[in-house]
Amino acid sequence: MSLGKMQRYLPDERQGLVYYMCRNYNNMPHEVQEQIKDVCNQVDKYNSEALLKFLITDNNKMVSIDYYVSISTLNRLRAKFFKKVADNGGQLWDKIKSG
Repeated sequence: MSLGKMQRYLPDERQGLVYYMCRNYNNMPHEVQEQIKDVCNQVDKYNSEALLKFLITDNNKMVSIDYYVSISTLNRLRAKFFKKVADNGGQLWDKIKSG
């Protein structure tokens, strides 16, 4: 899903940084990957793997099918993820700011 259709919890530039950091998850250092996973666990420990996969891939339908979670639920979890980063991103937000 494009960045344009997501609910805004951060200014566009900052939300874009979080979005593209997640999209480049596989290229990020292990420490950053762990911090993204940690925020996913804080959002929903039962669906954290589905949320992580939803954040880092394009194929929303396959994530929904593979994890038995509706796309609307995944969209709500993604919104909570961005809100959590906006409210108290902590170390993850520090990594984003430092580049």
